[in-house]
Amino acid sequence: FAAFQPSFVAPSLSRRASNRQSSLSMSLGNDYLSTLSSQLPKSTPTTTRKPVVGGNWKCNPVSAASLPELVSNFDGCAAYLDRCDVYVCPSNLHVAIVKDTFAPGISVAPQNCNFRGCGAYTGEMAVDQIKDMGMDTVLIGHSERRGEFG
Repeated sequence: FAAFQPSFVAPSLSRRASNRQSSLSMSLGNDYLSTLSSQLPKSTPTTTRKPVVGGNWKCNPVSAASLPELVSNFDGCAAYLDRCDVYVCPSNLHVAIVKDTFAPGISVAPQNCNFRGCGAYTGEMAVDQIKDMGMDTVLIGHSERRGEFG
């Protein structure tokens, strides 16, 4: 569970816009959340934005049967949404399955998007498709994608 760098989270979408099971234990116990919450400032009218906390599932889990357990790990976050925005970035195969299963206020964001829009772009997700699914955020700027695709 790591904080996103602000330049890696597109707050609104526009056209410019270890496979081991143990590695998936993104447990957010109350002790961890209490510690995190005590370190975050309360949102005030002079605060430009709340801190962003997110979990990028990368290319995990291996089985969709693991999704309910992963989603339930975020249940405790709802109590801290007044102090931080929480985003979960499932693999593209799992976005549609889990996007409506998180506690209210926890946002689901795809891990990437195609800046050219819909068309003959095999394996890509277009901004228009993401918006049509009711999502308004996407995680972009991955170091491994920059290394592989420039």
